[in-house]
Amino acid sequence: MLHEIVSARHILNPKEDEYYLRKETIQNCIYGVDIDPGAIEIAKLRLWLALVVDYDLEEIEPLPNLDYRLMCG
Repeated sequence: MLHEIVSARHILNPKEDEYYLRKETIQNCIYGVDIDPGAIEIAKLRLWLALVVDYDLEEIEPLPNLDYRLMCG
């Protein structure tokens, strides 16, 4: 879902940096609920990896707090 949202936003505004589009999308648009607490931790890890895969580690800012976006329930 992250990829689809970022792709659509990048098409609408090609001048915006893709890293900041991904980070903003993770902060403001991605929500999730799962019964398994392990699945929540894996989702957080995958979102973090989606940010750091294509960029130098010196440029990467910490992932925002996702405790209220991804919950066990």
